[in-house]
Amino acid sequence: MNTLLKSTLSAFVAAAITAGSAFAGDPVNTECPVSGKAVDPEHVTELTVKFCCEKCKAKFDEDPLAHAAKVAEAAEGKCPISGRDVD
Repeated sequence: MNTLLKSTLSAFVAAAITAGSAFAGDPVNTECPVSGKAVDPEHVTELTVKFCCEKCKAKFDEDPLAHAAKVAEAAEGKCPISGRDVD
């Protein structure tokens, strides 16, 4: 994966993670992470992240944005924190 695509994907994942942690569906970003245009609250995506164990989930929950790049690069079926298989 090229560097520009990786950084764009990481930014998108970071925005999705942050948006997913907002209360009552309130958006946390005012600009689209892809186009940079103003957001339309009707267009929302949620991100599901799977973990191999509660320990990795707890690390992620402490600071989701710190792990955004790992989530963007995680292989299908692998924990983004430890790299082990998820069930």
